[in-house]
Amino acid sequence: MSEPYRSPSDIYPSLIYDDAPAAIDWLVRAFGFTCRFVVPGEGNRVEHSELSLGTGVVMISSPKAETHHVSPKSLNGISQALSVFVADPDAHYAVAIAASAKLVRPLQTEEYGARGYMVLDTEGHLWYFGNYRPGEYWQDK
Repeated sequence: MSEPYRSPSDIYPSLIYDDAPAAIDWLVRAFGFTCRFVVPGEGNRVEHSELSLGTGVVMISSPKAETHHVSPKSLNGISQALSVFVADPDAHYAVAIAASAKLVRPLQTEEYGARGYMVLDTEGHLWYFGNYRPGEYWQDK
């Protein structure tokens, strides 16, 4: 028997979607995530799920009134953005745009050399996909 997969990441964002099942399908198709685990609930709810891309994992669930977890669709503004490393931003961009991701910032090469783009998903979560990994400009103290 093989060992279970363990993500090497230490940060696991959790995102809320009004229609979590549809969001999971779209994230797989548009952004290339792999759906690893889903805990379904009553009435087409997703109580918990885990999607992976590279070494990262995001968890997707349905809103929870008792804990005030809501989709960005119900907010007037954006309170977060996720930055995700992809090796080929140009190819990733083409797939995301073809899947109707809403363009916020076009694919471009930044002054520091990274290449990427920014989009909103089907419910308003903000995503940046690019070939930059944080740490290049850090200084050890």
